[in-house]
Amino acid sequence: LFLFTTWNSIFFILGYFFDKRLERKFFNKKIGLLLILLSIASIIVSCIMIDYQSTLDIDYYDEEFLRAFIVIPTVTLYYWTKMIFDEITINNSWCIILEELGGAVLGVYVLEQFLRERTEIIYESLSGNIGRLLASIIWISVAWLIGVIIVVLIRRIRIIRKLI
Repeated sequence: LFLFTTWNSIFFILGYFFDKRLERKFFNKKIGLLLILLSIASIIVSCIMIDYQSTLDIDYYDEEFLRAFIVIPTVTLYYWTKMIFDEITINNSWCIILEELGGAVLGVYVLEQFLRERTEIIYESLSGNIGRLLASIIWISVAWLIGVIIVVLIRRIRIIRKLI
């Protein structure tokens, strides 16, 4: 259901717009650098707002307001990724790997919460030794890798492949 809310729809619409509606001449470094500056500004404003909210004497946290500032950095990342990868030709072996990973995205998304709960022991055992951030990165990477392996193996089953 969350995929169809107004907030998340903006990313699908912007992706379609950038991919199908913008002409190639729009993708240049000058506009890309402008988007980077706007991204930096939106992150700074978001940090200022978070700092301001922490000084308030209430338990109200306006995540919807702060979420609005993520659109510009997301657009910037997509813009630069598209601009860079439109110029790159990928060999066949990388295409196969990328197709497998791309085909596994939905399955990993469906399994993600289940896998995080089952692999949380990784975080718990590492966080005291190497810090919470690095432990989180390792934990989520392992959960993601297990998810990719499970989905790729399930997609190899003939009956499942016919359904997909």
